[in-house]
Parts: sequence; structure tokens; C-alpha cells
Amino acid sequence: MSAFDQHASPRARKITIVAPWFFGGGAQAALVGILRRLSATGADTTLIVLFSGSTGVDALRPEVNRVVELNCAKSIAGVFSASRAIEPHLADADAVYSLMRGSHVVLGMRPTKLLPGDRTFVASFHQLPSADSAGIGGKLEDFFVRRAARRAQRITAPSRRALKQLADGGYADQDRLVYEPNTLALVDSPLVAPRTGELASVRLLFAGRLTSQKGLDRLPGLLKDVDRPVELRIAGTGPEEQRIREAIAEISDRHSVTLLGEIDDVTPHIDWCDALFMPSRTELNPVFLWEGRQRGRGAITSDIPAFEDLSQDGGIVLVPGNASLAPVIRAFAQDSVQRRTWFENLPDLARPLADLTHPSPIVSALTREVDGRIDVAAATERQVLVLHGYSAENAGDGLLVRETMDIIREALGQISVTLIASRPETFSDLDVLALPANPTKRGWDSRTLHTLKTIDDFDAVIAVGGGYLRAGTIIEAMKTALVHAPQLLAASRAGVPTLYLPQSVGPARFGTRRWLRSHLAKIDRVMVRDERSLAEFAGPTLQRVPDLATAAVAEGRLPDSEIEPIPVLSIRAVHGRVNADIYRLASLLGSYDGYVQSTTGGNDDRPAASTLSPVRTLERGELMVGGKTVRVVVAVRLHAALMALAAGHYVIHLSYERKGFGAFSDLGIDPWVHNVNRFDPARVSQQVQVLLSDPDARAEYDSRIAAAAKQIHAARADIITYVREMAAHA
Repeated sequence: MSAFDQHASPRARKITIVAPWFFGGGAQAALVGILRRLSATGADTTLIVLFSGSTGVDALRPEVNRVVELNCAKSIAGVFSASRAIEPHLADADAVYSLMRGSHVVLGMRPTKLLPGDRTFVASFHQLPSADSAGIGGKLEDFFVRRAARRAQRITAPSRRALKQLADGGYADQDRLVYEPNTLALVDSPLVAPRTGELASVRLLFAGRLTSQKGLDRLPGLLKDVDRPVELRIAGTGPEEQRIREAIAEISDRHSVTLLGEIDDVTPHIDWCDALFMPSRTELNPVFLWEGRQRGRGAITSDIPAFEDLSQDGGIVLVPGNASLAPVIRAFAQDSVQRRTWFENLPDLARPLADLTHPSPIVSALTREVDGRIDVAAATERQVLVLHGYSAENAGDGLLVRETMDIIREALGQISVTLIASRPETFSDLDVLALPANPTKRGWDSRTLHTLKTIDDFDAVIAVGGGYLRAGTIIEAMKTALVHAPQLLAASRAGVPTLYLPQSVGPARFGTRRWLRSHLAKIDRVMVRDERSLAEFAGPTLQRVPDLATAAVAEGRLPDSEIEPIPVLSIRAVHGRVNADIYRLASLLGSYDGYVQSTTGGNDDRPAASTLSPVRTLERGELMVGGKTVRVVVAVRLHAALMALAAGHYVIHLSYERKGFGAFSDLGIDPWVHNVNRFDPARVSQQVQVLLSDPDARAEYDSRIAAAAKQIHAARADIITYVREMAAHA
């Protein structure tokens, strides 16, 4: 072999995956996706299974180069034995991936020997730390888990709640924590539509390891008083199987429960059922739930925190506490529309999890080094600082951060990004270093302060679009002073290129206008998204540009689509109250559906929405996923309006800030925007009825957006070009 050939074909990266055991379940399913991604990189993979008794190892053999089963006893002595027995198998490893808590414990017994500093180490958590560390045994384990975690360059979890607990519990710094959802196996068989009409009996399916965690021992109480027959299939085995059999014997004969045991393919059973059934005591982000979503089936679940979080995306019916399932089963059997909606919307939520081309932070970390050296390209890549992020839990603000990231990636490729955001943990899926913007009682986070003080170490500074530089009230002025002013101050003093993406600046009362104007004037380019901001803060660095979120609107239009006859009303409180004309409008609309855009902190729309009486409240996946039935939407939040437009709906916006008028003007649909504090309910109601009933009116609406689309797309292309030029001149 020539020297050239040797250089062109470096040895395969040796990656060792360590797991305590395999009994099927979510962690094993997630690992399959990781292994397939690693295989695509040419990695040489070894799977080490620490303890005896596994039933799921054979399913993983085709996915790795080799399997080593240590067969240690599941005992305290066995843990010590495993920590010794594993050492020779890690000797040649370039990187180690610990799959779950049991393997963290073993590696944490002898971290200096097993996890030296020059070896890449990644760890995943598949349960909430608060649940795993409960009790004396859990606390003892936790000591060793923390020792292992301190050695990890990256720690992942498929739940933001788990990441928050890991950060708050001191397991790892925020910059090492990354959200990575579990992967799904691609199922290519055609979807099977749900049963229609009212159900004479309800078919439920459970799949998973039969442990106390899953809550199946509570079946007698849950099915008590349920008068409609329930057909329940239970797939899986486990230590609680006998106890569950005893519980099943107590259930009324009107219900049937079938234990399927271990099964190779759960898909036919998902297609058979009306809903998944998950009465769990604890969960994180179960793969079974997503397998159901992939096939268009939702779930009836306990109301534990994990399911409350997941219910925000739709497809979950929560059962309070240990309450009987009777009212839930009765309502579910009668609601054919809900089952159909699940079937239409949930597969879109699950589809990205089966896409093996989607970037994986775990795989990225494990494959970063080559032959023991840090990859030069990764070490010398350019860096961008992104300022003024808020929270991904607020859909509109999350959208603006993602649009910002899309522009950076399109302009500069996979560049290293640091993001300063009020709720950095909510952006853990973006593969960025996210730092907190909000000061605490102790002051600003030291890492954030250091980042702002060393701002010239970055190649460019880019602020997200939005409307955060405002001081219309004392509270707004205080928030701007505490959270955003330090970021603007640092950017205005930066010696590297700076850009503020499309803003609405103001109102600026209480003497803030001069300060804002003087510091914005020191930014290389400030893009504003409305005429009023342009007039009030005019200067040579200001440029009028459409809101970033408008670019997606034209692409989402669905001309000549069938339209749902019931409109949608989405509201929020403005300055602590809901305008009485909103309720007059609701009365004029008659029947309408509701929608809640934001559930975050001071931007929680649920209290305002609870004062309405909609036919039903739509889930985000129902309204904001394109390609479905078109609706007429009346929305108070601008980004609820823009996201609905991008999903193909016809929107009337009741704006409470200047940004709404700017966006609808840029889109050419300004006749359909009104001031929420001074609008005519009768006129808005008439506009709703016209859009519902008149195809010509809808055609005009679409043609206006189409006419504006060229200018909007050209403006976005100009932003990308400008960002490239910024980096070139850094």
C-alpha cells in the first residue's frame, strides 16, 4: 500500500457502547438508530453488555462489529466485578458511549482508569434523574453516576425536563447537556385508518417491559366503573408479570385483557388498536408513544409530568391520578373526530425521528476525533454569537431563533454557534452552546458575562429578530434594562461585524429612546420590520426588511383547498386584560374552535383562553402542520398568525403591537389586520364569514401573498448574502 493510500484511508474510529442489559424498550430502540448512523461513518463498533439475563442482545448483533457479554451478576458485587472486567475491553477505544444509568454506575466506579481524559465519553439518560435517584439505593448509585457524568464531553436525554433536572442537580454544566430525541425504526407499510363512528368497544394497546414503573398493576381500579367494553392487549414480559396476571383476574368479565408476551413487531397491534394505553408511574419520552404516533395513534396516559409535557404536541388524553377511566373511555369512544385528527397529524410529528440523515449530537461527539487527534477543521471553524433569544416554549420566539439558525447555516454551513437566551435549556436540540440571559439574585451567569466581555473572540455577532427592545411600561423597561440592554451594550462595543435581524424597536418611554438610538447606531446593520420603528430610530445603519417568519408564508399556501366551516379564535391578554370586544367577536362567530399559542411564564395564554367557550381547543399539531384542512383563523399573537398562514390558513390578525401591521403589509394582506384595542367586532366577523363562504375572496387573499412573495424571498436572500460578507470581513 502506498503512502498516499495509507493517508487516504485512516483506520476506522473505534467506538465502544456500554449498556447494563437489554430487554427491548426505548433505550434499545434508540440505540439502533445511533448504531446505524455510526455504521454510515465507517466506525468500528463494539457493544459491551455488563450483566447477565438480557433477552434483547441478539436483535442488536447485526448492528455492530462485535458483542461482548460480561455476564456479571445483578448485585453490588456484580457491579464491582463489571467495573474490573470491562477495563481490557476499553483499552483501544477512541470513544465510549454509556447508554443508561446502570452503565454510568459501573463506569463511575473507576472513572480515572476507565474514562481517561484523552478518551471521548458520551452518556445518555433515559429516565428522570429525580426518579432514578430516589431512595437510599438510588442515592448511593447517584454518587457513581455523577462521577461518570463529570467525565462526559456530552450528556444527552430525550426530554428537556430531564436536562433541566441534570443541570439543576449539578450532574453537568449546561453547555454539555444536549436534547436528542430517541430514533424510530422506519416502517414502510401503509398506514391503517382508525375505526369510524362511535365505538361499541375500545381497543387499547400497551407495549413495554412489565415493571412496577408501568403501572399495569392498577388495572382493576382504572377499569372499575367503565361500562363500555375495553379490549386490552399487553405486549412484553418482565418481573411484574405474575402480579399483573393477578390484577387481571380481578377485572370485570365485560373487559378482555390479552398478554402477548415478547413480540418482534408491534406495528400490526398498533394498527389494530384505537389508542395506546400507558398508565405509567414514571416515564421520560417513551419510544412506544412515538411508535404509535408514527402509525397515527394517540395515547390514553397517566398525568405524570412527562406526559403533560408531551401532550403539548397533541395526541394524548391525560387521566388524572388514580381516577377511573370511565369518563375518558366514554368520551373517547364517542369522539371519532379526535381519532381521525390523530391519524392525520401525528405521523408528521414522528416522521423526523425515523430520518437517519438527521444530525445526531451523540454521533457527532463520538466521531469528532480521528486517530486520537481533534479534527483540525472542527477546532478552527468560525464562531458566531447569537444574542437576545427567549424560549422555544413560546412558539413564536422559538421560530425566530430557528429562522436565525437557518440563515446562519445557509450562509456559513455547520459553524459553531453560541446562543444567549432567557431559557437556554429549551434550545438544547439546536446543537448550540446555549447560555442564560436572565440574571438571578446572584447576578449574571459567569459564563454569559465572560462571553459578552470577550465578544471580539467571535467572528460575527447576530441578534435574533423580534420585539424585545421596548419600554412601553415600567415592567417592560425593567426587563429590557436587566436582560437585553447588557447584550446590546456588548454588541455596540464589539470590534467584529454585528447584525440585528428584523426588529420592532419600541415603544421607548421613560427616557430610553436616546439610549437605544445611540447604541443601535453603533451596530453595523439594524434591520427593522415595521415603518414606525424605521421612523422613530432612523439612521444610516437601519434598513426596512420583512419579518423573518414571513418567508415561510408563501410556501404554505394551498389554493382551492377544502375549508373547514368552523373558524378558529386564538387570543391572549394584552397588558393584563382581554379587550371586551374579543368576547363580542366570539359571540358573533357563534361556533368556533380555540387555540393556545404560548404557555411560557409571563406569556402564558391559557388563562385568557379559558375565558372563551370554544367547541374544542386545537392542538398545535392540528393547526400548525401544513397540508391539512384549511381554516379561517383570528389570532392576536403575530406569530400565531404567521405560523397559521405558513400552514395554509386564512388569517385575520388582531395586532397589539406595530410588528403585526408591518408583517401583514409586507405580505400584502393589510386589510385583514386590525388594532386589538380598537377594532369593530362586526367588521371582523363579516371578514371571517366572507373568507369562509367566498372562494373569490380567498383567491384574492392568496394572490396578494403570491405577489408579495418575490420581494420577501429576495429580502431573505439578501440577508444570507450579508451574513456571508460579514464572515468574510471578520
